[in-house]
Amino acid sequence: MDSDICVRGDDNALVIEFKKLSDGLADTVTFMNIEAEGTNAVFYLDDPDVMDTLIVDEAAVVTVNPYAGETLFTFNNFRGDTLLLRVGYKTEVRFVSEECGSERLQYDLRIVETTFDSVRVVSRSLDKGQTTNIEIYH
Repeated sequence: MDSDICVRGDDNALVIEFKKLSDGLADTVTFMNIEAEGTNAVFYLDDPDVMDTLIVDEAAVVTVNPYAGETLFTFNNFRGDTLLLRVGYKTEVRFVSEECGSERLQYDLRIVETTFDSVRVVSRSLDKGQTTNIEIYH
């Protein structure tokens, strides 16, 4: 039996790109961290020289709570501002095989609440391809 099917597993990664409101081009943003409510996840840059800093120059990959229908992300910046993004989604549990068990798939992604200037959903399904799900314009 091919064990590759078990490797694909669950994926609840949400890919967020930041863009300039003025021209729609990619933007680099800096946060102290991004917290995901209902999970243990707090996202930082993996750079020991830049402690407690997340520099997003392509895309931020965060994790939604696979056991809830919504996840609130709190973006903390260095000016002391807190920006919010609450996303909603549906979850389907699908049986893969006896060897692999079940997997959870998140789909029908939508913006429930945000304090960012402009937010757009570009892909409604979370997948391992890590395509961009949300674009945030600021």
